[in-house]
Amino acid sequence: MPITGVPRCRTVGRTLTAAVALTLALLVRAEEVDVGANSITIAISTEPPTLDSSLVEDAVSGFVVGLVNEGLVRFDARGRLQPGVAEQWDLTSERAMFRLREEARWADGKPVTAFDFLFAFRRLVTPATGASGATVFSNRIRNGAEVLRGDLPPGRLGVSAPDARTLIVELARPTPYFVGLLAAVPYFPLREDFVAARGDRYAADAVDLLSNGPFVLESWVHGASLTFRANPLYWDAARVKLAAIDVGYVTTDSRALFNLFRSGEIAEVGVDETTLEEVSRAGFKLRRNATNCVALLTFNFRDGRLTADARVRRAVSMAFDRDAYVNRVIAVPGNKPLGSMFSTHIRGIDGRFIDEYPPRAHDLDPAAAKSLLDEVRAERGVLPRLVLLATEGNEKRDEYVQATLADRLGLEVLLDRQTFKQAIAKLISGDFDIAQSRFCSGTLTDPVFFAELFHSAGTFNDGRYANPRYDSLIERARLEVDPVKRMDFFGEMQRMLVDDDVVLPTHEVGQVYLQDRTVRGLHRFPLRNFAFGRIAGGRQERP
Repeated sequence: MPITGVPRCRTVGRTLTAAVALTLALLVRAEEVDVGANSITIAISTEPPTLDSSLVEDAVSGFVVGLVNEGLVRFDARGRLQPGVAEQWDLTSERAMFRLREEARWADGKPVTAFDFLFAFRRLVTPATGASGATVFSNRIRNGAEVLRGDLPPGRLGVSAPDARTLIVELARPTPYFVGLLAAVPYFPLREDFVAARGDRYAADAVDLLSNGPFVLESWVHGASLTFRANPLYWDAARVKLAAIDVGYVTTDSRALFNLFRSGEIAEVGVDETTLEEVSRAGFKLRRNATNCVALLTFNFRDGRLTADARVRRAVSMAFDRDAYVNRVIAVPGNKPLGSMFSTHIRGIDGRFIDEYPPRAHDLDPAAAKSLLDEVRAERGVLPRLVLLATEGNEKRDEYVQATLADRLGLEVLLDRQTFKQAIAKLISGDFDIAQSRFCSGTLTDPVFFAELFHSAGTFNDGRYANPRYDSLIERARLEVDPVKRMDFFGEMQRMLVDDDVVLPTHEVGQVYLQDRTVRGLHRFPLRNFAFGRIAGGRQERP
């Protein structure tokens, strides 16, 4: 999330079946590019779990909130930091000071003030808010960790607003990338009177959300559609070219989505292993973009789980054919086998971290892996069934993992496929042995985010890995100002993640998609942001 961009980027949840999606398409007949109305129709993979910015930690919710709200800063399509509500700022080793623009307004006409950010920051770290993963970088703010633990009241957080247009954030430690963190959804402003008036209903429906961003959420039919209209009071409204964005469909069914695109009912669609061959045969031009996301298998270290045994984790790592999984099972261009938790976009001292600190993944050795499992069986007898937790929409991938563990290791594997919300709940409660996971660092190219995922007290440490040496390296990296020493710490952490078989990284995620040729400006990297899209004229010719 984390976090610029949202870190927990699992991409599936509540779904429509293909039949239901296509039935709705026939009833609604949405037009993917409506030139007359200056609008586009798109689809999303899941119902947003929450639109409360303090609680957002998934990609779909972050995409939606990013259309209707804006923080102090934002990133452009090239990953460059740009002014948002703040027109200027100053960062030192001790504090960050922001000057807010006078023309920033809420959708009801009231000004966006520093007090709105002060309220949002304090609410984020208040334990009763239950922000969980959204708080991942709050410890960069003075007293942030103490407030989160309940040791200090929220009023002691190192954030102040001396006047309506000035926000001062005191840092717990030097954080050169701090300003960029504030582009993340959890640091968007919240107006206290509006949140208080809505109470438990805040952000539950369109009328319960207040916009200060490019669009206003006009309607929300849960599980089916969302409609966004351009916000005339947005300070940068001149850059917003679309009058509306309609989310007409909510489904993980990639075939249904491709059919909707082919029949002219959505303006863009992702392509996966299920639809790639059909898309290619139909003659569509594929588009690609990179992501700062790593896909992995997360092991559960909790007592009583089969994967708490280091030999079981090592056996899985040695039996799993990463290259076959990526190149033959997924087989979608842009996905690259990766043996590290650090993506290729993470920077080191002078270049890519992964080049300066090459990962040392385990060799593929199914025979040695089976010998390890035989050793475990000799001690424990019949091994319990292993639970593989997954979300809907990637059946081929899940079944390959299941078959690999069964065929090469003789393990009985229960494939526990859940909706997005249910999978997150099971991850948090530890109801799994291995989980299909994906984490994205968005615009953040410092190794710190991926490394901090595995701190023993980390909010995204779903497997509950705990190693005092690893924690001490995190603490030292937080304080170290020498860039070489700091990167050396991250290099050692990478080695520990491999040696302890904390997770099994599978690949760096790439995206392949189709888009109507008349549509421009739908940004996907480093963050997915369609707010500044536009219609260029003409119509897409579909095979």
